Amino acid sequence: MGDCCFGASLPTQDAVLDEVCLAETQVVNADVKDDAGSGEAKDVIVPSLLDQTLLKCTEAPSAAAEAAPVVPAAPPSSAEKPFQDKTYHDIIGSRPEFVQAAIPGIMKRRPSSENITMQDYTEKHKNLFEKVLELEKPDDWIFKREDNGVRIYTKAVAGCRLLYFKGYSEFHCEEGIAGIMQKMFKTEDRPKWDDMCLEAITPQSFPPFYKYAYVRLKSPVAIISERDLCTLGRSRFEPDGSITIAIQAAQHPDHPERSDHVRIEFVEGGYVIRQKGPKDFGITWTGCVDPKGWLPTWVANLAVTKQAMSLAKFKAFMNTQQ
Repeated sequence: MGDCCFGASLPTQDAVLDEVCLAETQVVNADVKDDAGSGEAKDVIVPSLLDQTLLKCTEAPSAAAEAAPVVPAAPPSSAEKPFQDKTYHDIIGSRPEFVQAAIPGIMKRRPSSENITMQDYTEKHKNLFEKVLELEKPDDWIFKREDNGVRIYTKAVAGCRLLYFKGYSEFHCEEGIAGIMQKMFKTEDRPKWDDMCLEAITPQSFPPFYKYAYVRLKSPVAIISERDLCTLGRSRFEPDGSITIAIQAAQHPDHPERSDHVRIEFVEGGYVIRQKGPKDFGITWTGCVDPKGWLPTWVANLAVTKQAMSLAKFKAFMNTQQ
């Protein structure tokens, strides 16, 4: 006996041939009643054994298909994701030890980060990243000095009364670029490497989209009020393998301005991390900071190079963590 693909038995070859020889169908006379109830001889088509067998075979798949479980579509592979999402997954997302948990805080999540890919999110904020990359370029920067492995520059920008700063240094990190980013984004560690930092908190964070940071700083002298600042940071992966981190001043309900502090304004800027080897990197820290308060512009500009020197403090801390 042969088997149908769904397990029903088929007649033998001889029986099938005999049936075909009789006819494709059998026509018989039968006494039937019409709709009015009168008797009338009609021809009734009776399916042959072959027809019935084939019908069963063709109907069986339909029933089996209904009973078969529905297999959900596989999620897109890393190779199918947009560039930003794929790169984040490859560098950080696929390594649990470097994935930072979200910190919801009390403020509603920023709407621009909801139901969106990282690719589209970074495109929305493209202008912020492009400004940081422009500041990284050597145009118009004046070299001031090198201190603790950090090359320090300043420059004047049309329309701004304050000087911009730029610091550049080379880093080594055994954990690679993921390790550098993890330490950079851990705001709570800042008091460990910055002796001027009194407090550092992450009020809210939704990786890989954005992160708030709140910092309180000591006053260098008694007659100057202590400062604090609240910033919002975002990161973007570049096609050449570098990473741009854009930072801007922000407000957060967890940390409103205090009467006993002067709120610093971070005008614009951020970091650019460029890979120079498997575990070696060049980091640029650049931007403009308004210290606010009663400080004259010339005093603020004299102290601008100290902003760049925070990179040296962070580098020293990094070296102790390896």
